[in-house]
Amino acid sequence: MYNDIYPQQNKDNASTDYFDGEDIGFQQEQERLARLKAFAGKLTQKRKEAEDGRRQSGIEDKWNEDDDHYNGIDNANRKEMMLKSPSVAGSPYYLKPMTDDQVRSTVFVNITAPYVDMAASRVADMLLPTDDKPFMIKATPIPDIESAIQNNDPMPGGQHTVGEAAQAFVKEANEKATKAETQIWDWLVESNWHCEARKVLEQSARIGTGVIKGPFPEVRKKRKVTKTPDGIALEIVEEIKPASKFIDARNLYPDPTCGGCIHNGSYIFEKDEISLRQLRDLKGLPGYIDSEIDALLKEGPNKKYINTRGEAKDQDKFDVWYYHGEATAEDLESAGLNAEEGDEIPVVVVMVNDRVIKASVSIFDSGTFPYDVMVWQRQIDHWAGIGVARQIRTPQRIVNAATRAMLDNAGVAAGPQIVIRRGAVVPADGQWTITPMKLWTVDEDADVNDVAHAIQAIQIPTMQAELQNIIKYGFELAEKSTNMPLLMQGNQGNATDTVGGMTILDRNASSVLRRIAKICDDDLTEPHIQRYYEWLLIYGEDDSCKGDFSIVSLGSTAFFQRDAENQAIMQLLPLAGNQGFHLDPDRLMVEILKMNRISPERVRYTDAQIIEMQKAAQQNPPVDPRIEGQIKVEQLRQQGDIQREQLRQQSTQAELVQKSRLDESEIALKIHLAQEEMAHAKEMKQMELNLEMMKLSQAQNISLDEIKAKLSSDVMKLRTQKELSEQALVAQAGVQGREHAHAKQVATPVAEPAGRADNGHAFEQ
Repeated sequence: MYNDIYPQQNKDNASTDYFDGEDIGFQQEQERLARLKAFAGKLTQKRKEAEDGRRQSGIEDKWNEDDDHYNGIDNANRKEMMLKSPSVAGSPYYLKPMTDDQVRSTVFVNITAPYVDMAASRVADMLLPTDDKPFMIKATPIPDIESAIQNNDPMPGGQHTVGEAAQAFVKEANEKATKAETQIWDWLVESNWHCEARKVLEQSARIGTGVIKGPFPEVRKKRKVTKTPDGIALEIVEEIKPASKFIDARNLYPDPTCGGCIHNGSYIFEKDEISLRQLRDLKGLPGYIDSEIDALLKEGPNKKYINTRGEAKDQDKFDVWYYHGEATAEDLESAGLNAEEGDEIPVVVVMVNDRVIKASVSIFDSGTFPYDVMVWQRQIDHWAGIGVARQIRTPQRIVNAATRAMLDNAGVAAGPQIVIRRGAVVPADGQWTITPMKLWTVDEDADVNDVAHAIQAIQIPTMQAELQNIIKYGFELAEKSTNMPLLMQGNQGNATDTVGGMTILDRNASSVLRRIAKICDDDLTEPHIQRYYEWLLIYGEDDSCKGDFSIVSLGSTAFFQRDAENQAIMQLLPLAGNQGFHLDPDRLMVEILKMNRISPERVRYTDAQIIEMQKAAQQNPPVDPRIEGQIKVEQLRQQGDIQREQLRQQSTQAELVQKSRLDESEIALKIHLAQEEMAHAKEMKQMELNLEMMKLSQAQNISLDEIKAKLSSDVMKLRTQKELSEQALVAQAGVQGREHAHAKQVATPVAEPAGRADNGHAFEQ
């Protein structure tokens, strides 16, 4: 191998001194490669221990089963659900082909996926708000400094007191902590923290374990536009920034002796894949061993491995392993890295297949592993946890079994079972099949008195109600197994309708979320941010954000309480204007907006608008509070006088309107009575006229037509007189009363016009 990379020189044409130097260099290189091979052998042995330890723990089989149930797959329907079933006969997931007599229902009623998705989304929505940080950095309190704030003794020099100096120190420390918090949050946002953390929560809910890696150095390209005399120039600047990313739990192989925490182990491996082109591009980069990369390119990715499902894979990608642990200085020197002699050194080694292609000292002085594991439910003495899919596994199997039994039984019960006595009954067509309108004959020699004794149909009961009760029991058991009732899924179920009862149920249902939020704080947020803080101390360029700080996780406190106490904080808004409570209305409104998933920056004034408002307030200085109070009192008194005057005017107007309505009612009543009186008088006069007409007709022999003509003339005069009388009553009764209303007389009538005669004598001639 060495000759292929470093070709032998022609010794015949070289001097003796050159031969000696070449032999020494060749021998040293061979020794270095031998040490490098030995170093790779030790790492390969550790990697095998990690792989065997994880596989023997049984966690890989649980992960596969949980993933299968989430995808609606089990051994009954695997062949029809998977495009390519496992082909390794020794695998626990290998399926033999089904025979005809094994054809049964394989339906999978997937209740696992909804529970997993609901749990993951509920926790992510609570712990990963896009408008706030999941942590806070505070300056570590110093008791001596805190107690010195109240000290008024002068400092040496006499310019400040001890208390003022202590306050300045605390203020500076808090400002540094705020800068450090802003810087770390900026790094997290640039590395898309919310997306990566959400993936961790989703896998944790599904298989019980989620892993995030970080911080690790990442090269980011930044476009920079500058103005030049020739125009505008676009410059691409590369910067090294810390980043975080989600790691599939299947690719993490910790020390088998780590117990319940991966950081208790001596080492940890991360597995990934790299293509041939990516491996070739690593040549020439700082720290990479070109000779080993060349050997890998010749070796090729043809080395077979068995994956977690027991399948042998032979693909075009290389398996790359990242080792985080300790190594000796001799091992590092064999990889081309100069190191001081001493104890074990924390290192990061990159391996492809069984070869070391790069080794470097860990970026953290503490040697901590850049991985954090979040579990949904802890297992005793194991770093991996149990997820919702594992919690609901038994209810899922109950629902599947009962549903399949119900469908199988329904298929059998769909048609009757036919019992036939051969020899007694014979099909006319010779075919022993049941078809519509089929003809059967009874043998003459058969001892059958009743054909029902020779052929009979038996109906099998479906048992649907009994099996559905089992299915219902499976759904109820799913709620109890996961501690996630339907109330958390947006369904009220059998919950009470009262406000108090719903509040109690909501708090009880959210207890499991509080536990998960605390696990997320302890296992993911706090140690992850702690390493970012260590990165800031080691590689941060701005010293103004460095100090003795402590990390405070907010997921299980601020975020959950903010989500659970949404209604309570709304009741505080009216109290914000009371100076006695010292509540900041601006901050209170910001919290309310965040609770309702509204970004405060979208609805608040911009910084420029706030500055303009502050300038306007400075130009109009505030009034003395005492004078302002007197002005407010006078304004209130004037407003009270105006309101009283308005009420008095409204009352007077109401009285006038009421009186006017009474007068109008009285006038209308009088007019109605007058009209009835005139109508009655008219009828009486009409009767008298008819009587007189009859008398005249008999006495004077007047023809009937002449009487009708004379009568019509009198009727016209009476109608005209009536209309004039009514108009006079309407026009004058409201002012002078009916006794002063006069109507113009049209003719010498049978009835006197209104007002011409005394009351009771209007119809006298």
